Amino acid sequence: MRSLLGLCFLSTMLGGCPEEEPPPPAVDELLGEAVPAEEGSLAGTFAMKAVSATLVIIPIPGIDDELGGGVNFRINRRTWDAEAGVYHQTSELCGGYNYIVHGVVTGASDHAYLQVPLSEHEVVTVDHERGTFAYDDHVQLWGIQLDDPLTSPFPADLEDALGPDFIGTIYDMDEDGEDGITLHVSGTFEGEVYAVQRKTVNGEGLIFGPDYVLGLQETGYEQVTLGNNNSLLDQSAAGDAVPYPDASESWFEEVRVDDDVTCEDVMRMEDDGVLSRIRPF
Repeated sequence: MRSLLGLCFLSTMLGGCPEEEPPPPAVDELLGEAVPAEEGSLAGTFAMKAVSATLVIIPIPGIDDELGGGVNFRINRRTWDAEAGVYHQTSELCGGYNYIVHGVVTGASDHAYLQVPLSEHEVVTVDHERGTFAYDDHVQLWGIQLDDPLTSPFPADLEDALGPDFIGTIYDMDEDGEDGITLHVSGTFEGEVYAVQRKTVNGEGLIFGPDYVLGLQETGYEQVTLGNNNSLLDQSAAGDAVPYPDASESWFEEVRVDDDVTCEDVMRMEDDGVLSRIRPF
């Protein structure tokens, strides 16, 4: 160690110690090679498309399991905390759609998406030199209010949801006269399902310049069904869903947009080609 320090001192006298080489950009076999970014350069406003894929299991002989899940569109607004070395992010849910599975599609109204509270405590961590990007703790509450959206207990079942621990927490989120969120089922089965849900999402990806990020994400769901208006829906028309085996089917991309962007603007970006219609890798 003394020898190294002595060499460095001598080198300094002659013009300075050689600078360490920066680490190489991160490379992912699916996503490609990242682009290094300046510290704080990922602050600002971004439109996001986020895809959550599931495998829908139909417990009927002769009917294959099928890709399910859906798409969210969000507005992410980030600030840079230089002291902590992280970005803080607020995420606004603008809309989305779900996949058709065996002739059935289940989804909320456009109005309902806009009633989901902001996800306000997300943390984005970036290795600027290597071009890596990760976000944690995106949370969506559908039809239920909790003291802490991310960590407060969620009802385990219908009995729990209707019990004393959750009095006053379940409400008519989409203002249609039914408690919780109304999920409209159409196709082979028709009707409405009333439920409460907590959805949490974490993602990791790469930076491809100051205006574009691409990556994979993991989504968790906690849901309790409160009722329905069609007895055929007592058993889910779409079957049970588990995480899709191919993790690359759950992905996200972000594109920098003007700070005054609206949800109406973001909902047009897939059709306009600003956000990818199909997986871009």
